[in-house]
Amino acid sequence: MTMKKILTLLICQLLLLGNGLYGQLCPGSFNLSTQAQVDAFNCTSITGSLTITGNDIVNLDGLSELETVTGNLVILNNPNLVSANLPNLKLVDAGALRITSNGSLAAVSFPQLVRVGSGVPLGFGSEVLQSLYINSNSALANLDTSFPLLASVGNNILIQSNQNLISIGGFAKLERTGNNLQIVSNPSLVSVSGFGSLDLVGGVLNYESNATLATISGMQGLRRTGGGFNVESNQLLQGISLVNLDTVLGDFLVLTNAGLASSSFPKLKLVSAALRITSNASLTSIGFPKLIRAGTSVSNGINSDPIHSLYINGNGALVNLD
Repeated sequence: MTMKKILTLLICQLLLLGNGLYGQLCPGSFNLSTQAQVDAFNCTSITGSLTITGNDIVNLDGLSELETVTGNLVILNNPNLVSANLPNLKLVDAGALRITSNGSLAAVSFPQLVRVGSGVPLGFGSEVLQSLYINSNSALANLDTSFPLLASVGNNILIQSNQNLISIGGFAKLERTGNNLQIVSNPSLVSVSGFGSLDLVGGVLNYESNATLATISGMQGLRRTGGGFNVESNQLLQGISLVNLDTVLGDFLVLTNAGLASSSFPKLKLVSAALRITSNASLTSIGFPKLIRAGTSVSNGINSDPIHSLYINGNGALVNLD
């Protein structure tokens, strides 16, 4: 074979390789609005954002090779989407993963996703970046196996207003969130048993207005919240036990949970702002055996009494403070 032919073959191979790589590494952002566009998608990595919004989109099978999204991944307003399954997605880097207002969505599966957000500190106005939002998906029944490998979220997790969500049993590998973790206004939610590896919530941990929530048995490894703790208006909640929680930097609030009978925080030592247990009509016992301090010794002015205070009031059945 002559040198000319050898060079020609090498050039052809390089061109083919280059075309293959280009088909997989896709620069820029993309909007997919039809099932045909989803089916034709051929990227393993996107340098921008990916938005999926369309009335005729029923599945995301065409995204099965997608591994990395640098910007946002938004699955929004797809009324006929039944399943959101991205089997090879490993990273949503600088943006958010948002699954919102998909009325027929019954299953969410991201079996390889390890991280949402880089954890780099964010500036003012960046609340939505590096976050995971799962909200207003009326057919979604559980989040038990959806994110088995997810280890960190750089900013917020919000699970909100999913009308038929019954259980949250997944997130087994999640170790930290950079900011808030909120489970709010899911009217059919009965149990939260996941988050077994969670050690740190960087902001507020908030369970609020989940009308049928009966048990919070997950999060038993949680040691610290960086912005507060709030359990409020969960009318059927019977008990709270976070056996390893030792530090709450912010307010500690347990408010208006009508069915709450007992709460136990055996290792809690520090609450940096107010500690308030109020209007829990069925509460008979609550324990803070190792609590050393609630609030700080720094004055915040003449109107700051609630900030550094301990309130236990309006709990008509309370007989034990252990």
